[in-house]
Amino acid sequence: MSYFLPLKIVLVLILAVASGSLGGVAYYYQTRAADLNSQVSSLNNNTNSLNDQIATLKGVIANLTAQISQLQTVNSQLSQSATKIQSLEAQLSTANSQLQTLQNELSTEISNLQSIESSFNTQLSSLYAQLAADQAEIAQLQAQISQLQSQLSGSLCLSGKTITIGELLDLTDGLSTQGVRAQEGSVIAINDINSTNRPSGPGGRRHTSRCWSVEYRCTL
Repeated sequence: MSYFLPLKIVLVLILAVASGSLGGVAYYYQTRAADLNSQVSSLNNNTNSLNDQIATLKGVIANLTAQISQLQTVNSQLSQSATKIQSLEAQLSTANSQLQTLQNELSTEISNLQSIESSFNTQLSSLYAQLAADQAEIAQLQAQISQLQSQLSGSLCLSGKTITIGELLDLTDGLSTQGVRAQEGSVIAINDINSTNRPSGPGGRRHTSRCWSVEYRCTL
């Protein structure tokens, strides 16, 4: 009996030591498991956060993609606008060239018109001067005709004399120096007097009472 008592004590001690070791091992693994669970939970949280960030980034990427598409559209429109602007610039250059040509032609036409106007004014001034000279000649011719009428009425009709064609031609020669119109007027007067003084009948006697007809014909 005394022999088995110490053996029981030893077994109890061994069991106690073994039980303590197993408890320590169990505690270690429990602690380790809790730590791992905490790390897993943290990783899950990080994963969720990363998923949220990824979703946010996807939204940002989608927004950037839409903006890139809009920018590409705007770039295409700008390219078309640049092409149109180049075409308009070419048309504007052509229009400016045509305008310059028209301005040159207009300047030439204005110069020609001014030259024509100057020539016309010169001719008009010459015509006015000629008209004034003609009017002076006409006035002088009228005065001479009035003088001739007075001489014919006073000298011929009252004295009963007649005037020959040669004498009237001599008067016409004096008037012809005043111009073509004066000569034409004198010729008309000669023709009128010639027609009135033409012999009537076989005797060929001149008429001496035709002064009224001469005076009427010579009046302008």
